[in-house]
Amino acid sequence: MLLGTMNPDRAKKIHNQQSKKFRLFTFSNIYINEDTFHFYLSGMNHLIQEVIDSIEVSNMKRVGDMMLSITNIITIPELPKKEKYILKGKVITSYTIDGTKVRIEDEKEIEERLKEISQRKLKVLGIDGDIHFEIIQKTPVSTHYKDDIYIPSWKSVLLVKGDYEAIQALYEVGFGENTATAHGLLWEAV
Repeated sequence: MLLGTMNPDRAKKIHNQQSKKFRLFTFSNIYINEDTFHFYLSGMNHLIQEVIDSIEVSNMKRVGDMMLSITNIITIPELPKKEKYILKGKVITSYTIDGTKVRIEDEKEIEERLKEISQRKLKVLGIDGDIHFEIIQKTPVSTHYKDDIYIPSWKSVLLVKGDYEAIQALYEVGFGENTATAHGLLWEAV
């Protein structure tokens, strides 16, 4: 979805050249209410700026089978500095077995996988920080991606502790894997 709002050449480059790397952005589902909609987008500043620049050229964007007119962009504030956060949203944690992605079921393995992915993203971002996850609640979900492809993930509530800079960076680019499919955008539960 996000790539569809960008310059087509740049979107193709991100999709093809970075397909095996982390795409350091995430976004929410599109929430439609009668004749209005909203969605949330988060990521590296230069990617977000490209989206904004594209919207300034034309506020009409195709998303799937919908044509959307974007009329307003609002900046969401950073997380407040705290020792721990309760975050909720959809995350993907999986292993590849015989070429097939399989959702991890065991809570401790999910927590370890989230930490492993987070450390790899932080390394790419040049941030040295520690982060820990504890699952408070998880419900399996499958999100329709396209055609007959569904992405297995967890609708989860997580206790997240660690260095603020590390948590904030991951809050911006997304937690877990495959954040370019509307997964990994977590919200602070208050």
